[in-house]
Amino acid sequence: MVSMISVMSTTLIASSTPEIVEEFNKNDFARSLILVLSSLPAVFIAPSLGFLADRLGRRKIMSVSLLIFGLGGIVGYLANSFELFLFSRVLIGCGSSGLIGLVITSIADFWEGKDRIKYIGYNSAVISTGLMILPLIGGYLAESFGWRVAVIPMSIGVIASVVIWKFLPEVKRKSSGNFSEQLVAARLLIRDSRFQLSLVMLFLIFFMIFGALLTVLPDFLKDKYQMSESQRSTVYAVAAFSTTVAGIYLSKIRKKLGARKLILFCTVLFSLGNLVVGFSTSLSMVYMGAVIFGFAEGASVATLQELVVSSATQHVRATAMLCGVAIIRLAQASGALIFGLLLSVFENNQLLVLAGLTYLVAFLVQLVFRKQLIRV
Repeated sequence: MVSMISVMSTTLIASSTPEIVEEFNKNDFARSLILVLSSLPAVFIAPSLGFLADRLGRRKIMSVSLLIFGLGGIVGYLANSFELFLFSRVLIGCGSSGLIGLVITSIADFWEGKDRIKYIGYNSAVISTGLMILPLIGGYLAESFGWRVAVIPMSIGVIASVVIWKFLPEVKRKSSGNFSEQLVAARLLIRDSRFQLSLVMLFLIFFMIFGALLTVLPDFLKDKYQMSESQRSTVYAVAAFSTTVAGIYLSKIRKKLGARKLILFCTVLFSLGNLVVGFSTSLSMVYMGAVIFGFAEGASVATLQELVVSSATQHVRATAMLCGVAIIRLAQASGALIFGLLLSVFENNQLLVLAGLTYLVAFLVQLVFRKQLIRV
């Protein structure tokens, strides 16, 4: 439930950003702000949330986060100015900062080895199901009743906060130790090659997702194929279905390829998916590209999250995972911001091609440094 709620922040309005800025009489750059401000707060507060979760428990931090998230949805629905709407995005960003990270941390607390990979994959599948369903719901609500109605479901965070506080048992943890011991563990973690590679790749993937796929792709689909909000949301739904499949079968895929080869393979798929959409001449090519990069996301992100959480000892596990969240949010914010600026200079299809070529460069870099990554 918590993972599903956490993805509402962007999925419900991903296909409606053109209409939101149009109502408030803003330009294309304002569209990127809508995505940036729901991601940027985590850059600063996620590591602190991880530290608090390691010391106070996962449940308390998760419950408070859900409450703030839900209040953001209410403010967004009631917003009568673009500034107030952006404030609602900040609240949503603060509330969502720790949710997915704390869910994955809790999984790692309960399971190890193959079971940990399996359940993190299942969690990815749940998130992807949300990514598949919520854009359709958001697109339908926005097209039928206006984008504000697509915002109000985020208020469910208030109800979820009460449910988590009352019914979720706290994870049993070993002693967190004192602050200096946590710093020592953190320094050791930073030197771990698995942790380093995972953060770099998570940054790249989410930079491109929020830049090319959430900022540029809606504009591309609207301009080239005249797709409505609900029609645009089907592209995201197809990608999310592919991501769900990858999450469900992650443990089997990981067992066959191993983490390093799987990450390499997914990097190629990300490149191919973006290039197919950027060079598309028909909607069938767009949907094909969505299937490709959707599968890459499902297999790679869950694998990288598992590497991050498995790199840490239990008493700094939430801190490690939420440092990863901070990197992801920085990537989301900067990706949306930079690609929003680039939209005023380049054609939207050119930016999708650029994203594909960037992934290709990342693949070549991984090949060059493959010896250093042999432990992954």
